[in-house]
Amino acid sequence: MLRQSFLFVVLLAVVNCHQSNTPASPGQFPFVADIRTHQNVHLCSGFIVTNRWVVTVAHTLVGRMHTTTWVFVGNHESSTNVFSVLLAPHPVFWPLPDQYSNDVALIRTRDTIVFSATVQPIAMASATTPGGVQVTTVGWRPSRAQDWFYSETLTNIECVGYLPVNTPLAGSTLCSRRPSNNPNRAWPGDVLLVGNTADGLSSWRISGDDSVPDVYSRISTFKDWIISVIEC
Repeated sequence: MLRQSFLFVVLLAVVNCHQSNTPASPGQFPFVADIRTHQNVHLCSGFIVTNRWVVTVAHTLVGRMHTTTWVFVGNHESSTNVFSVLLAPHPVFWPLPDQYSNDVALIRTRDTIVFSATVQPIAMASATTPGGVQVTTVGWRPSRAQDWFYSETLTNIECVGYLPVNTPLAGSTLCSRRPSNNPNRAWPGDVLLVGNTADGLSSWRISGDDSVPDVYSRISTFKDWIISVIEC
């Protein structure tokens, strides 16, 4: 099962290599973290929530150790590696053959994250985001640059209508869909913004079909758990 999940992540990354999102200017999204391997290979994005904690997706950390997981924050050309000392996936995270359940994790950094004009935390959403809301998705890329795009949220009932028959959709997920003339897709761990708050991390999608919505882990659902880990 883990092998199937790994293959899905690879397919997701391959498809996303062809997207053409809008490049972000330096410091435009100072809360986005770049999660990389100790060999400096991009894994996913996440967001800074305090000066020692980053929130990301659990599926990219499967089989990893903190010693082989780096966390970069800051500007495009001069980002800083704050390393990691703890990887904490959600206790009931589960990789399914074609999607993920409770796909959220926390990374405690080894070094204190120093806030500046290009490094800042972001608040987590508290309320459930309804359908029909314009949102922004942003993340780091293997090229060590950020990009972003607009989309519109769907209710989970609407989202199911776009997915293949019998595809399960957990209540802890949030879907968004781009206009028909916009082929941009989210990469793993991309942050979905509702106003000035984070309410999504890109988790999974059906690869090979640009008409199918992106599916995110809904941060407002996991906010209490995130806070409990940070305050433990």
